Amino acid sequence: MAMNKELKDIAERACARARKAGASAAGAAVNSNRVTKVSVQDGKYEQIKSSESRALNLRVYVNDRYGSHQTSDLSPQGMDRFIDDAVEMTRVLMPDTLRTLPDPALYAGRSTTDLGICDVAPAKLTTDGRKARAMALHDKARAETGDKVISVEAGFSDRQSEWVRVHTNGFGDGDRSTSFSQWASVSAKDPSGRRPSDWAEAQARRLTDLARPEVTGAEAARRTLAQIGAQNMTSIKLPVIVE
Repeated sequence: MAMNKELKDIAERACARARKAGASAAGAAVNSNRVTKVSVQDGKYEQIKSSESRALNLRVYVNDRYGSHQTSDLSPQGMDRFIDDAVEMTRVLMPDTLRTLPDPALYAGRSTTDLGICDVAPAKLTTDGRKARAMALHDKARAETGDKVISVEAGFSDRQSEWVRVHTNGFGDGDRSTSFSQWASVSAKDPSGRRPSDWAEAQARRLTDLARPEVTGAEAARRTLAQIGAQNMTSIKLPVIVE
């Protein structure tokens, strides 16, 4: 997959600055993430937000010493200060002669197979579509819990990520990925006065692989209702199965 030119330029600039500051070698990874989230509580939209973040992770090799440093300030001036400081801090670390960049011979012949971790769906998703999915989760969980319901929370989110990595000895590559998640949480009435609660969640790389909202909402209700009438057990040693 072609590298994002903007992220590639940032990574290359970081490596060049590290060499100028005195590093014998450097590797820079730049990542970009966009997350959109919608949540519902008891029939009302509680949160609708979208956030974006970028970060630079810089690995520098200075006089047989190695340091890893990270910043989210990708302005030219901020990066220059960060990189110069990173090189100087690495100078005072203990020597680590086994830390080096990979042999460039290992860069050749890399697979170009599409791993199927990126979906175009986020570009087609609308705010209304995300809200509808979150509300469908909520409504199904509430309906399945029936008159025992106390409170229901539900939500849907999608993430788009992109990264580029560059080494001063010739490596350069990048990729992008997506992920989608949905969840529902239910609390219910118990004749004993307790308020049992449980939740269900589903995740997928592609939106078409994500379970229907109604499936996850119903599962959250089922898990909560299964706790009604539960009683304390007599102390005993038993094997435990962790789901």
